[in-house]
Amino acid sequence: MNEWSPKDASAVSARVGRRVKVAGVILNMLLVAVTYRVGHLQFSEPEKYIRFATLHRPEEQRVVRRGNIYDRRGRLMATSVPLWSVFADPAQVESRLETARILSRVLDADLSYVYTRLLRTDRRFVWIKRQVSHSRAEWVRALDLRGVYLRKEYRRFYPYGELAGHVLGFTDIDGRGLEGIEARFNDQLAGVRDGSEEKNAMPRRGKDVYLSIDAFIQAFTRDALMKQVQRHEPEAAWAVVLDVDSGEVLSMVNWPKVDPIAPSAVPASHRRSRILNSTYEYGSVMKPITVAIALEEEIVEPETEIDCHNGRWHFGRRAIHDVSEHGTLTVSEIVAHSSNIGMAQIGLQVGIDRFWNGLRRFGFGRPTGIELPGESTGILREPAGWNDHSLISIAFGQEISTNAIALIQAYQALGNEGVLNQPTVVKKVVDPADGVEVFRTSNTRAGRRVVSRDTAREVMDMMKKVVEEGTGGRASLEHYTSAGKTGTGSLMCDEGRGYSKDKYISTFVGLAPASNPKIAVLVSLESPQRGGHYGGTVAGPAFREIARKALAYLNVPSDSKNDYIARAKKYDYR
Repeated sequence: MNEWSPKDASAVSARVGRRVKVAGVILNMLLVAVTYRVGHLQFSEPEKYIRFATLHRPEEQRVVRRGNIYDRRGRLMATSVPLWSVFADPAQVESRLETARILSRVLDADLSYVYTRLLRTDRRFVWIKRQVSHSRAEWVRALDLRGVYLRKEYRRFYPYGELAGHVLGFTDIDGRGLEGIEARFNDQLAGVRDGSEEKNAMPRRGKDVYLSIDAFIQAFTRDALMKQVQRHEPEAAWAVVLDVDSGEVLSMVNWPKVDPIAPSAVPASHRRSRILNSTYEYGSVMKPITVAIALEEEIVEPETEIDCHNGRWHFGRRAIHDVSEHGTLTVSEIVAHSSNIGMAQIGLQVGIDRFWNGLRRFGFGRPTGIELPGESTGILREPAGWNDHSLISIAFGQEISTNAIALIQAYQALGNEGVLNQPTVVKKVVDPADGVEVFRTSNTRAGRRVVSRDTAREVMDMMKKVVEEGTGGRASLEHYTSAGKTGTGSLMCDEGRGYSKDKYISTFVGLAPASNPKIAVLVSLESPQRGGHYGGTVAGPAFREIARKALAYLNVPSDSKNDYIARAKKYDYR
């Protein structure tokens, strides 16, 4: 056996010392590397890693506030209010049954539901109850239950209630827009949330949307429409007010109404906008468009005379009727008295190609492009599908369907000296962080001429006679001149074959003041049940009330001979 010598001990000691030195060097290098990496992360990419950490601690996630919606004058139409939501980490809960009993009492929640949620030990985050009142949230906070937390969220609130429900739309509980402006501008309103796929994005508040709608004109329109609803008991009703110069929608009212705070309280059919999402054969309100096309094509003049055959005219096997018996009428009188027979003959003279092209110029058969979801384009068949009977029917508003916004757009062009503007319901989108406009509607829309100034003015004169001498007498205004057209269209039968004999769409579309139109107004009632069904009788009075109040509110000077009253000062519009 070898003996251990001092020389051997010295050698071992030297080897151990070298290894310790090497290990020390390696550890120092690792420490330097880790320190450098931590410093790099802290100073070069802090947002990324703060956000990463936040995503894995749901109770500390920063919730982004959704943008506001304002009317054209800055009145708040939609906003988000802070509330608290209760959630739990089931793995941290000590006594699940006892915790469930306490929470169910405090939150007025179903015990079995809460207990089932707390049994989800496969998940570290479960909602217990969303958007509770502040008082209930304080009770939960005071209880300090292990594994139970509160998280700040936002709930959508609409200060004007149902006033513009179909325009504003609504959101789900997570703040996602589902209908109306809330849906169409969801990306802008939502902002940038925690968990966004946008690279290195920090949470940012949503942008604000300013509508062209005026809350007060919206209220005038709603109140006037509701008077006719109560009087005539229709199945549905709607009204639109358009700024003639710009194409901006000043009001848009649908009935039945929908409350954006509780949209599920009404059937899905009530949440549909009849103005945009439904199309109809509107009947005689199409006659001024037919005449405008005929005048533009130099086929007739306002004083051209046409035999209206005393109220009954046969074209082949087809019989065309008028409500009143008329002999020879001028084109202007045909419009004023709403003669189907006279209009049918004008349509035949225009011919298929010119008629179809004229209707396309006015925007029929295509979407208007208004910034709301679900717009229906209506039906304007290609010329190959037309015949002489089509010319007759379309001339007085059958065999062509449209939505209300496209129809009032066409009237806006007549009131705007032949220039058609794309209708819009949004004025601008603003980033509240710096007040910068990120979008303005007027920068994206340019009007286009559809008929000459002379043609537009001649048709306006004819529609003025509708109010003064013809079927639109109930749409006359006391301190303004007005122009427009009545329409009583038969609705299609439920089975889709032929026209109903007792269901109508009753409409008045008008402009005021007639001498220099500032607003276009459309009012329609679907299937009025009592008090008549003619457009002049049913819809004309609503036009009169809406136009009277809107013009006074907008401070439009009177153009009538009775210009002796100070209109605007009569009302308090604050």
